[in-house]
Amino acid sequence: MESQEKNWVFALDMPADYPQLLHQNANYQLITSVDHNNCTEYKLTS
Repeated sequence: MESQEKNWVFALDMPADYPQLLHQNANYQLITSVDHNNCTEYKLTS
């Protein structure tokens, strides 16, 4: 996906394991504090 002005990360399935740069909130959204104007890739395990 292209960069967006959101701080959440889109995952196709419920992630079981994700990088420490991401945090899961009470709604099971993955939230990042990384600058959202840069293209970033994360490895997720479902």
